[in-house]
Amino acid sequence: MVGLQLRKMEQMNQHRIRVLHVHGDLIAGGGQVLSREWLASIDRSRFEPFVVVLNQPTTLKSSFEDNEIRVTEIFGNRIAQIIKLAKYIRKNKIDIVHTQSEPDRKVGHWAALITRRPVVAHAHSAWVYFAGENQANVIKQLRSSIMLKARKISERSVVAFIATSQVVADSFSQLTSKPITVVEPGVSIRNAVYSADEKLQAKNKMGLEKNQRLIVNASRLDDLKNLDDFILAIAKMRAEVDVVGFIYGEGEDKTDLEQLIENVGCKEFIKILEPVTDLVPVFGAADIFLATSLSESFGMSVLESLSQGLPVVAYDLEAYERYGDGICRVSLNDVDALVSQSIKILNSSNYANEIVEKGIQACKDFDITVGTKKLEAIYSKNTQKISNK
Repeated sequence: MVGLQLRKMEQMNQHRIRVLHVHGDLIAGGGQVLSREWLASIDRSRFEPFVVVLNQPTTLKSSFEDNEIRVTEIFGNRIAQIIKLAKYIRKNKIDIVHTQSEPDRKVGHWAALITRRPVVAHAHSAWVYFAGENQANVIKQLRSSIMLKARKISERSVVAFIATSQVVADSFSQLTSKPITVVEPGVSIRNAVYSADEKLQAKNKMGLEKNQRLIVNASRLDDLKNLDDFILAIAKMRAEVDVVGFIYGEGEDKTDLEQLIENVGCKEFIKILEPVTDLVPVFGAADIFLATSLSESFGMSVLESLSQGLPVVAYDLEAYERYGDGICRVSLNDVDALVSQSIKILNSSNYANEIVEKGIQACKDFDITVGTKKLEAIYSKNTQKISNK
């Protein structure tokens, strides 16, 4: 009987499609979280997930492993990474490779081409495909032209593209003849709305005083996230409300942001904290998620906030249009508008509840299982498409 069960398990493993997600890093926030959610919800009777990370930081590694997703680090120079990744693909009998961003495309596509494995690639901004054009410096122009040609060769391994919105798909369609499928981002919808007592308890656990209001952000510390405006907005709000700001993240701008916090005299009230793999307790204590990004492909942290019943105030980006009135959107770079909308939410529980309800309704269209089923169909359709030619 035991032998029969073992044989059945072996047969199931043999028939499962082995999917490899390649990441440049596993920093908290953005596409890495989406990758984790997709792989965590994938049908394990049909698919076996693997992850390779090419560089530090690897903050989210434990959260992948908590979901029984194997993570392997392949660090080093690009040539060595390509060789090691190709060996990894062969050794683990990977069926299909999924690349997410620019760093992992440079390695993943070549490794897949060497091993004749099909690639599903994310369609991001179009500018990377015009890297060889409009360069003033002749040497830079030549280098960019060579890189562009190398990209086109490596992308022979790509059998399909994924876009996170129809807008991206439409803009990218002129650059490739390969199929592009829109797979909207998603989260595990919990729709947790916290009572006043629950929120107070959550704040107490974080060491906040009873009347303090908490505004949060969770993202990379880089220029596009524009966290200077988060800091400036909190500093201005403090003239009217006892508010503190917590930023959860890591990145190259940390030192500059800490200096700005000191310059505006808010060292005690604005903190840059280590990223966390589970933001649920943070959202339970927070009053607002303040998103100051200048550009987003979808905004995973915003979607997570909405699903947790947390009001979101953000700049008016195209990526946020999908959430409709579920987000309080203000004009780009208008810090005063961020401040006024946030204070309006903090001072009016009725208005805050109205925003929360709209946010919860908006995020119901983005349950992670919807996107996962689309991915499963793409993986099944394209597995071994190259090696069978």
